[in-house]
Amino acid sequence: MVFDTFTFIVFDTNNMFSFVFLCNQQRGYAFGQLPSNYIVQKTGAAKITFACSIFFASLLTILLPIAANISFRTCLAVRACIGLAESAAFPSAYNM
Repeated sequence: MVFDTFTFIVFDTNNMFSFVFLCNQQRGYAFGQLPSNYIVQKTGAAKITFACSIFFASLLTILLPIAANISFRTCLAVRACIGLAESAAFPSAYNM
């Protein structure tokens, strides 16, 4: 069987767990909106910023299951970094 080599971790989830996990990405997103908008407007590199934003958000999303296997705090930190990476996408798309 293919799944014999993988270890699956099941988290005991409740409403507070879901709230903290989902809210952490929005914290990173809100924190990065103004700095990313400032960087895009001052440098004028909207296309490069947009590409980097999507690339790093995708890379961190791929790393999220690995972070979840390490610890819950690591998973929250990666989730906040995903929000921070995604925060540059809207200002750069608006300024293209």
